[in-house]
Amino acid sequence: MAVAGTSAEVGRLTAPLALASVFFVFLSFGMRNVYLTHDTRLSIRWYMKHRIRLLTLALVLCLLLAFALGSYELSILLLVCVTKFIEAVADLLFVADQETKRQGLVGVVMILLGVGSAAGFIAGYALSDEIVIGQLGWIGANGIVVAIYFVYVRRRYGQLYFGPDHGVGSETGHRVLIAGASLGAAQVTATIQSSAPVLFLNQFSTPAQVGAFSLVFYFFTIFSLGASSLQQQALPGIKAEQAAGVLTVRFRFSLIGLSVAVAAGAIVLGSAFLKYVYRTDVEVSRFTFVALGVAIVAQSLSLFVGTRLSVFQHYSAQLVTGAIGTAVTVLVCLALSGRLTIESAMASVALGFVVRAIGNIISAQLFKRSGSLGPG
Repeated sequence: MAVAGTSAEVGRLTAPLALASVFFVFLSFGMRNVYLTHDTRLSIRWYMKHRIRLLTLALVLCLLLAFALGSYELSILLLVCVTKFIEAVADLLFVADQETKRQGLVGVVMILLGVGSAAGFIAGYALSDEIVIGQLGWIGANGIVVAIYFVYVRRRYGQLYFGPDHGVGSETGHRVLIAGASLGAAQVTATIQSSAPVLFLNQFSTPAQVGAFSLVFYFFTIFSLGASSLQQQALPGIKAEQAAGVLTVRFRFSLIGLSVAVAAGAIVLGSAFLKYVYRTDVEVSRFTFVALGVAIVAQSLSLFVGTRLSVFQHYSAQLVTGAIGTAVTVLVCLALSGRLTIESAMASVALGFVVRAIGNIISAQLFKRSGSLGPG
C-alpha cells in the first residue's frame, strides 16, 4: 500500500488494525498458552466454544467504540475484525500439533496464512485500489487455509482433543477462564503499548502520520512475530524441564540475539528503507529508530522472563508489570495528545517496554527467593 499509494492509505488500514488488536488479544484469553501450561486440561472443543463466544464479544465492543469515536472507517474495521476472528481460531488449533511434537506443521500453516493473506490482499488492492476489496481477498485466503487445517486436526486428533470432558465441572472451567483472563490481560498490555500511539495519532493527527508511524513500527512487528514463533516452539520443552535446562538457555540466547539483530537493522537501515522502499511522504528522524531499537530489546527481555513466570503459573505477576508499562505509554500519549509526534509516540513505546522488562525481572527475582520459580 505504501509503495503503490501513500502513507495516508496505510493509516486508513492500520488504525482499525490497532483498535481491533486490543479487543481481540484480550478476549482471546491467551488460551493457547493456558492450554500448554495450565495444570487443568480440557478438550480443544471446550476452548474453541469459549473462544468463539469471547471473540464475538470482541467484535461487538470494537465496532461500538469505533462508532462512538467517529474516526474510523467502519467497513474496514468490520473486515479487520473478521480477519482477527479467523486467525484466532487457527491459533487455538495449533496446540494439537505443538503438543504432539509436530511444530514443523504449525510453521507450515503459519506460512500459508501469511503468504495467503498477503497474496489475497495485494491481488484485491492492486485490481481495485480499494482497501475493502483487498481485505476480502485476505479473508478468503485465510478462511480456506483455516478450514482445511480444522478438518485435518478434527480427523487426526478427534478422540484425543475433541472428546467430551468427563467429570469436568463448572469450577474447573472457571479456573481455566480466570487463568486465561489474567494472561489475556497481561498480553493485551503489550498490545496497548503498541496500539496506543496509533490510536492517539488517529484521533489527534492525520492518517499520513498514522501510516508513517505504522511503517516504522513494522520492524517491531517483525521481531514480535519471530519472538512469538520461538516462544511457541520452545514452550513445551521449557515446561517439561521446568525452565531450568538447555532448551531454556537456547531460547534465551535465540530471543535476545534476534532482538539485537532486528534493532540494529532498524537503526542502521530504517531511514533508507522508508525512503527507497516505501517512499513515504512523511519525514522520520533517526531518534525514532533508536527508540524503536530500545523497545525491541526490552521486549525480548520481558518475553523471556515472562515465559519462565508462565511455566510456574505466575500469570498475575505479568499482568501487574504489563499494566504498569502500558500505563506509562498511555499516560505519555495522553499528556501530549494534540502535540504527539511520531518521535514522541515511539519514545513512549520504548519507555513502556523498558518499565515492563524491569518489572518482570524484579518479579522473577522475588519469586525465585520465595522458592516458587524453580532452580533456574
